[in-house]
Amino acid sequence: MISVNDLMPDSKGKRHAVILSGGGASGAYEVGVLKGLFAGESPATDYEPLLPEVFAGTSIGAYNAALLVSEWANRGSAAIDYLERIWTDLLPRDDATGHNFIARYRADPFEYLDPTFFIRRPLEDSRQAINDFAYLAGDFFRRGLVFLQSSDDIETRVLRLFDLSVLLSNDPESRLIHETINFKHIHQSDAALRIATTNWSTGELRVFANDDLNESRGPNAILASTAIPGIFPQVRIDDDYYADGGVVMNTPLNLGIDAGADVLHVVYLDPEVKAIPLLPVRNTIDTFSRFFVIQFAATVNRDIQVARQINEGLETIEKVAQGQSVPAHNVRAFIVTAERLSRLDDFSKYRKITIHRYQPSDTLIGILGLLDFSRNKTSALIAEGLTEAITHNCENNNCVLA
Repeated sequence: MISVNDLMPDSKGKRHAVILSGGGASGAYEVGVLKGLFAGESPATDYEPLLPEVFAGTSIGAYNAALLVSEWANRGSAAIDYLERIWTDLLPRDDATGHNFIARYRADPFEYLDPTFFIRRPLEDSRQAINDFAYLAGDFFRRGLVFLQSSDDIETRVLRLFDLSVLLSNDPESRLIHETINFKHIHQSDAALRIATTNWSTGELRVFANDDLNESRGPNAILASTAIPGIFPQVRIDDDYYADGGVVMNTPLNLGIDAGADVLHVVYLDPEVKAIPLLPVRNTIDTFSRFFVIQFAATVNRDIQVARQINEGLETIEKVAQGQSVPAHNVRAFIVTAERLSRLDDFSKYRKITIHRYQPSDTLIGILGLLDFSRNKTSALIAEGLTEAITHNCENNNCVLA
């Protein structure tokens, strides 16, 4: 079990954490940011290589964080090179099936219309086609029974016949997780790993740490954290079902703080809402995409504001203890911090926090782009993330400096 006291501080006595958000295929942006930070090319680390003690992730950020921790003992910061190769060479194409390594469409008509489909791998492709149609037929049969047995009105019963997630299979992603992440290494790692998931039954956050991520439960925890509702099915772990951690915590700031970090390097995968241009003609897809970005941004900004208040409140408490005068504008921050400290047995949980924020400029991937793992797009996102790390500007990015 990794405790806060086990984490090793840097030369300035600070413990660093990497916080990786969810966002599907945009996760390539995180790879670029971390390349710059690990190489010591960013002003955010005073141009020194970043060696984080804590990795926390949600959704695709959970996969990136887990892979880095699994390789940290053997490769150190060079683990980012391995992760980049996976994103540029492996994720865009699964040679075993011809699809990407994240998802495939069940009973894809475009495949079956291809005259070479059953010629390339006749046995495997025929088995896949049979399994796909059997799965879809079984699902339709179950929904038909619910339709006939339900006492709801006809409109509700008809709507319940449809579930787009049954058309997508995440079997490729499951194989990717098993083949690229060594959960035995995670279990033994000195780096703390925190993976956010959503309990689909209760709606509560569940966090999986190193000790939870063994070889049997670990792959399902990563698969659950990346299970985007409505696209992928929920994943059973123990006696409950879990889904994308982004439902309740898309940017797991508090997981890094609770794990003992003083400096958080937070990588977002959505641009600021005000930077996203409004379209002249509205449509449902873009409306929902903007809705989710606004929702996630509101939660993150609230956490950021709390961190600022805690920093100001702790500084005010120090001044009061030293008999110094306290500016009037710091009184609110003092009240907020004092109220939070009053509920804790261990006051050391709250300390001054630095938060460096890294965020794309103005590109909103949208719902349909979550599964676009094309090589050209991936390379462009990695390059954009690297540029953001190298040119990082705390004033422009509204960072929190302790």
